[in-house]
Amino acid sequence: MARDPEEALRLAADPATDWATMYEIAQTNPEVHAVLAGNPATYPDLLTWLGSLGNPVVDSALARRAAAVGTTTPLEPEPEPEPEPESEPEPELEPELGLELEPAATATFPIADDSAETQLIQPVLEPAIPPSFAPTAAAAASGMPLVVERAHVPPDQLPPQGDGEPAARRFPWAILGAVAVLLIVLIVWLVNRGGADDGAPAPTTAAPTTAATSEAPTEAATTPGPTVDIAAESQKLAAAMGGTQCADPATEAAALVAFGQAVAPAWDDAANQTVRSAISTLQARCNAGYAVAASDQASGQSAEIAGVLGARDWVVATVPAPGGAADLTAFSSTSGNIACTIDDTSVVCSISTYSFEAPETCPDQNAPVTAVVDAAGAGPDCGLGAVAGGSKLGYGSAAVHSHFACTSEQSGMTCWDTWTGASFELARSRFRITEPVLGIAR
Repeated sequence: MARDPEEALRLAADPATDWATMYEIAQTNPEVHAVLAGNPATYPDLLTWLGSLGNPVVDSALARRAAAVGTTTPLEPEPEPEPEPESEPEPELEPELGLELEPAATATFPIADDSAETQLIQPVLEPAIPPSFAPTAAAAASGMPLVVERAHVPPDQLPPQGDGEPAARRFPWAILGAVAVLLIVLIVWLVNRGGADDGAPAPTTAAPTTAATSEAPTEAATTPGPTVDIAAESQKLAAAMGGTQCADPATEAAALVAFGQAVAPAWDDAANQTVRSAISTLQARCNAGYAVAASDQASGQSAEIAGVLGARDWVVATVPAPGGAADLTAFSSTSGNIACTIDDTSVVCSISTYSFEAPETCPDQNAPVTAVVDAAGAGPDCGLGAVAGGSKLGYGSAAVHSHFACTSEQSGMTCWDTWTGASFELARSRFRITEPVLGIAR
């Protein structure tokens, strides 16, 4: 049974979601495929399956993921860094420090074979399933990579589903914490040793002031910085994007800015990936034009957001231009009855001879009717006046410039915004308008 869309989106975007849940929502909630593709914790076989679907939004998310973080194996422990060299201390003052770390275990799924022992293996895309395993017919038909388990495997052997991070992710932080403690102890020891070797005279009344002044830098150096709960902030952003109603991009822009401000002190590659996953969710639920509007507003208020989204390499056209379309900024229909111009912000066309009733904004039936598509949508605008056009665009041909496109047919001229899908059609006998396409309405 499919989950509630908002819950499915939240789980798909959350790096803490376990693999079994990812498998479930990928099968039952196809609208979250692009979000799963952007989740840094999605397991490799599911990513490979997502890439086989042929969905351009999913493929774009996978391409951005590969460009941002490269090809890695999830949950594989990072190599232990080499210890920093220590200065040789005086024998009588040498502190005895010791730290033992145990390598984190790789998270795996349990699966039992025909023997009495249980083996741990990671999920595979196309497992050779023995006759004793019985995946559902629906799962087999979907082509999903199966997460298989025997009926007698106890539930407590499934992958952990808690809120904590996997051991492989906590391992590097344990090493860094140990190194930080070691450095602090060495600094304090070296400061104390330096004071003992100087042969300072007996303390005077000014001595306490001098000692307090010399120790101040050490105290400042050990003061911890602000703590940022990146996981909690990421969940807030994912919930805001997953629950959008595509009513006002300023709402989603505010959520992006709030995330950027909260995480700025600890910004890293994981924060970059969180922002990209969030904008992909917004684009899938609304359209590319809505997501671009939210991104532009947020980028103007947050340098971190601008650094991630400013290049617009994440944009996926809602209604792409035809292949082989010519890059033109001015053209006319083969008959010369329709003339058009395209720039970076709109496409405008005028028709001179027509039999349909002119729109209310174009009351003169003897004057050309002008139509426009821009960020606000599509509609008539005779106040712009008739456009001049340019070279003939033959029947069956297409023109494109920026994110606007037109096709010329014997039945008329159709032009649209590839980001939003808003369009108009002009012909001698008709004038039609199409509203923007929203993902949540599909």
